[in-house]
Amino acid sequence: MLPALRELGVRHVREKAPLPDQAVVNLMNAGRGVLLVYQGYPIDQAVALARQLGTLLEAVEGPSDTDYGPANYSCEGQTFPEGTRSYQQQLFDAFASDPGLSSLPILLPTVYETKNPIVVRVTP
Repeated sequence: MLPALRELGVRHVREKAPLPDQAVVNLMNAGRGVLLVYQGYPIDQAVALARQLGTLLEAVEGPSDTDYGPANYSCEGQTFPEGTRSYQQQLFDAFASDPGLSSLPILLPTVYETKNPIVVRVTP
């Protein structure tokens, strides 16, 4: 797989936390950057995983598609959009307060349906 990805010019991989599978780890070790998506993953474990990945981790993305079956996603008992906003703020706060991770870009959450835009204002 790696030769084909090199030929295509793929330099970045988007993977869902908790842990990337072996194929993704191999890509990371071959110089491909990783963007991890944390969907409801416990914040303390998200930070621990980011520390473990170190410089191989290029960015962190908030929850993905939490508007798709909102009842299947919640943060502290809140579903989309409140739960998504709450999780995003907690994710931002946890990474911003960690000196080793504070420079890591935290990307906004994504939505499944364009009719469900979400406004997230993270406060430092």
